[in-house]
Amino acid sequence: MPQDLCVTQVPIFAGLDPEAQQQVASCAHPEMVEAGHDFYRQGEEVGQLFVLHEGTVKLTHGRADGTQRIVRTVAPGQVVGEHPLLAGGPADHTATAIEPVVACVFQHDQLAGLMGEHPRITRDLLGAMSRRLADAEQRIARLTSTDMAARLADYLLDLPAAVQGRDVRVSLPMRKREVASYLGVTPESFSRALARLEKRGLVEVSGAEIALLDLDGLTELAG
Repeated sequence: MPQDLCVTQVPIFAGLDPEAQQQVASCAHPEMVEAGHDFYRQGEEVGQLFVLHEGTVKLTHGRADGTQRIVRTVAPGQVVGEHPLLAGGPADHTATAIEPVVACVFQHDQLAGLMGEHPRITRDLLGAMSRRLADAEQRIARLTSTDMAARLADYLLDLPAAVQGRDVRVSLPMRKREVASYLGVTPESFSRALARLEKRGLVEVSGAEIALLDLDGLTELAG
C-alpha cells in the first residue's frame, strides 16, 4: 500500500501542503491486522495512531458488571488511537478489527513532533474529535427519545449504501448482536425491530445485506 494514501485520503492530513504530506508519509508504516485481533485493550497505554485504509474496527467499553458495549465503529479514512495521543493516559476502550484491516501506523512520539511543526494536524484532529462528540450526543438523544424501530431506521440510513438505479442496499458492518449492542438494545429487540421494518415493506433482509425499499418511509420513521 502506498504510504501517501495514508496522508492524501485522510482528512487530518489532506489539508497539508505536499512537502508536509511527504514528511508525514515518511513516518508511516503499513500493517495488516486479522479479523478479531485487538489493536489495544481498555486500560493499556497506547503509543500508536492507526489510520485505516481498508476494513472496519469496533471500539468497545467494558462495564463494571463485565459486559461489553460497542461505542463506535471506525471506517476507512478514519483513525484509531488519537484520544491517548491528545489527552494522554490509558485507553478507555478496546479497539478490535471486525474484518481484515489494512492500516498505516504512526508512533505517537513521531506524530507529536510533526504536530509541533504543523499545528494544522492538531487542529484537524481536535475538529474530528469534536464532530464525533457531537455525533455521540445526537446518538444519546436518539437512544433516549425514540423507539427501537426509529433508531434502527436512522442507523440503516447512516450506513454507506450501494446504489444501482432504484436499488439501494447496505451491509451491516457487524454481526447483528453487535449492532444491537451499539444501539443499546438486546439482540431479541433488534431482531423484532428489523422484522417490523420488513413487514411494513421498508426493507428486505438477506443475512447481513439489507435492501432499503422505501427511503422516504425510513426517513419519516427515523424522524
